[in-house]
Amino acid sequence: MLQGIISSTEETISQEGVDNSAAKLLPKGTLLLSIFATVGRTAILGIPASTNQAIVGLILEDKNILVSYLRHFLDKACTELASQGRGVAQNNIKGTSENEAICVCVKS
Repeated sequence: MLQGIISSTEETISQEGVDNSAAKLLPKGTLLLSIFATVGRTAILGIPASTNQAIVGLILEDKNILVSYLRHFLDKACTELASQGRGVAQNNIKGTSENEAICVCVKS
């Protein structure tokens, strides 16, 4: 996964493909985090898109947190994320809860 803002893709999935698979359409602005192989790489969706199982999409519920801030925070935490990885064929950090929270301080 290239880091930055994703504004186009080489591969696409049809609506029928989304409807008949486990794929989820993620909205523009979703923060992406790689959890397999190149653990800790980040990007922000500039378009609605789906990902494969190697990428998780983080959708911020708190609008006081900037996606770009959280992306830079995770970029700095990349070494720590990779050190928590495990796997035989490739490093991964999969296995965390879908609803796991990331705690950050916000100025009110």
